[in-house]
Amino acid sequence: MQNKKNALIVTVGTRDVQVDLSILKEKLPEKYQEYINPKNNTLMARKAGEFINQNYDTLKKHIKIPIIEPTLKYLQHEIKNIDYLLLIATDQETPRDTDTYYYAEIIKKYIAQNYGNVSKIEIFKITSDEVVYLDKMYKYIHGVFQKNKNLNMLNDYENIYLHLVGGIDAINTSIRFNAIQKLGTKIQSELHVNEDTGTASPIQSIRQFLQSNDNNTVRKMIKGYLYEGINELEFVSDDVKYFAQYAHYRMMFNFEKARHALSKVNNHNIRNNALRELNTIIEKESSQLKLQELFWNVDIKYRQKNYVDFLVRFFRLIEEILVKEVVKITQIEYTSNNWEKVFENYLKTKPELKKWLDEKDLRYKSKDPSSHLLKELLFYFQSIEGSYLKEDYQCIETAYCLQQMRNKSIGAHSFEAPDEEEIKSVYETQEIVKWLKQKINISEEEKNPYDIINQTIEKLLNENRN
Repeated sequence: MQNKKNALIVTVGTRDVQVDLSILKEKLPEKYQEYINPKNNTLMARKAGEFINQNYDTLKKHIKIPIIEPTLKYLQHEIKNIDYLLLIATDQETPRDTDTYYYAEIIKKYIAQNYGNVSKIEIFKITSDEVVYLDKMYKYIHGVFQKNKNLNMLNDYENIYLHLVGGIDAINTSIRFNAIQKLGTKIQSELHVNEDTGTASPIQSIRQFLQSNDNNTVRKMIKGYLYEGINELEFVSDDVKYFAQYAHYRMMFNFEKARHALSKVNNHNIRNNALRELNTIIEKESSQLKLQELFWNVDIKYRQKNYVDFLVRFFRLIEEILVKEVVKITQIEYTSNNWEKVFENYLKTKPELKKWLDEKDLRYKSKDPSSHLLKELLFYFQSIEGSYLKEDYQCIETAYCLQQMRNKSIGAHSFEAPDEEEIKSVYETQEIVKWLKQKINISEEEKNPYDIINQTIEKLLNENRN
């Protein structure tokens, strides 16, 4: 951290400059009462500040900054150098006795003379008359944060500390909120000063806020099964990031990368349980688990309304089901690239089918069958041979109502947008989703594994709550 550039933001309040009142009375006996608030016998910041600033050399031995000094001393030990100090003070269009601009000038001189570890000091003046209204101040600070050179300069510093002890609450809160938005993870801590003990100590409220904000972002993202971006969130634990990476790669069917991401999860129980589940999917000879995994992919893309990706995955699943259905009826020992050999042997016992295929000019001599051929075979088995359920074939026909939509989308051969209502009608209203589950042995009670993944991520978020 010492090699990085450090900045400190200080809001200046009406008690941040103090002078021995007896000395002040001695120096200006005639006008002394003009600079003192009779209600509490304290300095009036604007008038007294102007006088003290003009007579700084004479009064400097009697000036104290007791609320800011503990922060300067703390950082002197913590980070050694403060490369940039920004003092934020008020200088309202309608001058007020409480304006602290002259105090900021005094503090600037005081620090320059007494703290050699502070390299650059600038002052930002708040000129608005609405300094006590949080909504007005927030908007004001937000509007000038990038435009004002002294505020914008904060972007050049890696580590930023906040001292928001003095000053008006609306200003302090506005600075805090805008700093979170504009500077985010650069903020190392906010410093609190105990005036009784004269010490400063860091409070992590801002970092806790940022962590809570990131955690809430994670919750929103997993609700939509959007795992990839979680890795970019600064204040999320590594376990959450790695587990989200696992979910992302698993959804992409990149099981090896998913396994690698899981191997970095520190929570042993969560890591090992997920690895056992993933290894089962990877190592099983049967494609059944992969089909079930693909179904959950399809269903998630439907829920996300990511309809192009939905259509691509939907027909990938349908095509696999066609293969399974044909193999189930024919009992042929089909594996990848041996279709022509095993199917021709099958046709030797089915001359009627061979004749029908030839009459329809359906090509079946290839290493692997086309989905069109498989669909036509199922039509033959249900309509001519009667060995396939009409209800199942009708579901296939219904599913294929979306084929042209897929073909005309950017997921295939053209640029047309998918029709949400038609997709919903086929997939949900006509219960193709229910039929798909039945075909690949997913019970109605079975949970989406990604919902279980989301529950695990939620658990990990709670474990790392500060």
